Amino acid sequence: MLILSQTTDNLQVVLAGAVTTNQLNCFASWRDVTTTDYMPGRSVINTNNTTDVDAVAGPAASTQRVVDFVSVYNADTAAAIVTVKFDANGTEYPIVKVTLAAGETLEYVEGSGWSVKSTGYKPILGVVLHADAGANFAMTNATLAERFAGNSPRHIQLADLAGYSQVRFVSPVMVASASASTPLLRLRYYTSWSATFANYLQLGASGHVDLSVFTGTANTLQDSGWLDLASGAKANGVALAMCELGGDGAADPAVGTTIAMFR
Repeated sequence: MLILSQTTDNLQVVLAGAVTTNQLNCFASWRDVTTTDYMPGRSVINTNNTTDVDAVAGPAASTQRVVDFVSVYNADTAAAIVTVKFDANGTEYPIVKVTLAAGETLEYVEGSGWSVKSTGYKPILGVVLHADAGANFAMTNATLAERFAGNSPRHIQLADLAGYSQVRFVSPVMVASASASTPLLRLRYYTSWSATFANYLQLGASGHVDLSVFTGTANTLQDSGWLDLASGAKANGVALAMCELGGDGAADPAVGTTIAMFR
């Protein structure tokens, strides 16, 4: 709880250096409490580089100003080091000091405390491409030439990938292939749903997103690790297609639960 109980109390915000383009925006909401009254209020102010500004000024005499919410939004084009401090009649007590990236917000919420919010944050997204707990997905007579896994578009899924930057492809290989042509399971994308294999593009920014299904990998988990996404895949309504290649036309490699994760 933040309480300003003296007329000389102030809650202040200051930057470690000058902004590049725009000052940071400060907003606060609070309530003044006396023995007979309750009055809500709010404050708005911009930072002033290395000069302190009062995000919440002191209350009137015989009044307690209880701060419920404070936000400091970085409207600049560069990161800023922000300090929030309590000024007790000229004696300063730092409360929190953080580095805010452009577009991030430092927030105080009564009962929860301080946190940094980023508009670019997204939780990890998982797209299931095969999830039959009772049976493996078999790539019957997997071919050397690349095609949709199982020679069918049935595994194509749509995903909203705007705001994501990396992909991770994970699957347990249950039955491996003995093909000498480096058999792989591959993930591709297209900007909308399509049943035409030739439309699907490389999902990784610098290479394909692949999993090995070669002999020796049976009953093991294959994991691509986190890879950067191709720029064209960072959009909503993207179609994800699981593909196969490198087979010998005879072996039937099979995988279990197969998931593409994005962050």
